[in-house]
Amino acid sequence: MRFLSEREVLKMLGVSRSTLLREERSARFPRRTKLSARRVGWSEIAIQKWCEARLRGLGGEESQNNDL
Repeated sequence: MRFLSEREVLKMLGVSRSTLLREERSARFPRRTKLSARRVGWSEIAIQKWCEARLRGLGGEESQNNDL
């Protein structure tokens, strides 16, 4: 299993840090995992599943609206 850094998640989704934090707090986005005392990450599998579910909910990959 691979964990993604915040920078990787932000780049993958194309959103701001504040948007990511807001979505995570509201439980609409996978929660981060504490990896060590000073490191957190998101499961790459959980992020991929979230993206796939999001695309299905928006009508498929051809959808123009891919915002969080």
